[in-house]
Amino acid sequence: LFMLVVPLFIMSGGKVGATGPGQVQSRSIQMSDDTVNTSASTASYLVQFNVATTGAVQAIIVDFCNTDPIPGDVCTIPTGFSVGSTFTPGTNTASGWSASTANSNRTFDLSNSSGASRTAGDTMSFTITGVTNPTVLGTFYARIFTFATPSLATTWITSAADGSTTTGYTDYG
Repeated sequence: LFMLVVPLFIMSGGKVGATGPGQVQSRSIQMSDDTVNTSASTASYLVQFNVATTGAVQAIIVDFCNTDPIPGDVCTIPTGFSVGSTFTPGTNTASGWSASTANSNRTFDLSNSSGASRTAGDTMSFTITGVTNPTVLGTFYARIFTFATPSLATTWITSAADGSTTTGYTDYG
C-alpha cells in the first residue's frame, strides 16, 4: 500500500486526487537568434506546447523572467529584454487571435474571445516577432499559461504585475 500511495501523492503535487491546473506538455521556445542584443528588435521566438486540460483556450500568456520558471515566484524582466507585440500564427492560433504586451514588455498576451475548445494533447504554436533579446549574456526563463477567457488573463496580468499570481490559469509550464 505504501508503494502505491506515495507515488500517487508525489505525482499529484502532494494531494491525492488533486484537481486544478495541468502542466503543458512537450513545451518549447525556439529562438531565431540567441545573441545578446543592444537595441535591435529582430529576434523571433517560436512557442509550441500541448495543452494539458480539455476545455476552452482563449488566452495564452508567455512571461519572461530572469529569476526562475516557477509559477507563483516573483518574475523580474531580463536586463534589456523586450518581448514583441506581434506574432505569426501557427497551429490552432490562426484565426481571431490578437497580441499585446504587459509588465514593461516582459509579458506576451495572445487572446481570442471566440477561441475554440481544445482537447488535452492538442498542439498550439505561434511565433512572437520583434523580440529584443536581453543585453546581458545569461540564462532567462519563460512561463507559459493558458486561460479559459481573455478576462482571466487580464486579471492575472494586473493582479500581480510581479508574476506571483497563481490563480486564474487553466494550464501552466
